[in-house]
Amino acid sequence: LRYSLIVGSAVNKVIVMIKFHFLATTVFKMAGATEISPAEIFLRNIPDLSENIGKSFNFDRLLDRLHSDGLLSESFVSDVTSRPSSEYQKGSSVVRELYRQLKSRLTADPKQFLLRICNALLKHEDQTLKGLGRSMKRELTGDETNTIEKEETSKEIKKSNKDELDYRDLDVLMETMTRIHFPTHKWSLLGLQLGLYKHTLDDIEANCRGKTAECLTECLSLWVNKRDKVTEKGGPIWSSLKTAIEKIGESSCAEKIDISPSS
Repeated sequence: LRYSLIVGSAVNKVIVMIKFHFLATTVFKMAGATEISPAEIFLRNIPDLSENIGKSFNFDRLLDRLHSDGLLSESFVSDVTSRPSSEYQKGSSVVRELYRQLKSRLTADPKQFLLRICNALLKHEDQTLKGLGRSMKRELTGDETNTIEKEETSKEIKKSNKDELDYRDLDVLMETMTRIHFPTHKWSLLGLQLGLYKHTLDDIEANCRGKTAECLTECLSLWVNKRDKVTEKGGPIWSSLKTAIEKIGESSCAEKIDISPSS
């Protein structure tokens, strides 16, 4: 069950992230300021929110609170609670709907909308969700200490491994796989070489119904999020990807990946 929750949340997460990543990034860049947009703040927390909302203590009470605060419609709450689905599917559905609502209010007051989400999480009994609500609220309201700590932590991470990839690099990763003409039907072989477990790959295939391009995308999403034994295989860095591609017999594709150190 635990593996199902982890994999499911990650699989649903990538669908959400890829769909909204460009919008959130564009809005952030257009702002031309140091303040992070509400959409970007929420986007960063989608993986953890998706994983924890569905399995939270008193899930129905959380839905009621989100509904009473005007964040979820009555019809949506009714649909989620009546539809037979797993915990992670319910959690992911709620997160997608909240993001959709947040996006639709970008021209109005997205900051206030996200603040209401944070307050709803802070009122909930689940300590993990309280922590996520508290973290997003600090970032949203411009808590200087919190922002500085995040920036310093980010600098240290980049300093220790400046080539490490994360979910924000998914678009670049997919563009690269297209550019090198990687055969998408070999996505599962690649996943195994990157350190993902067989049952993880089976879940991806079931979720994507065998659509190889989508399977590859979700496979790489789990890779950059260091699922299963990814770290033991070298972690989400370009050289690890290149080596994995070579090992499954696609040397011509691997040769097109330039991993020379940047200046």
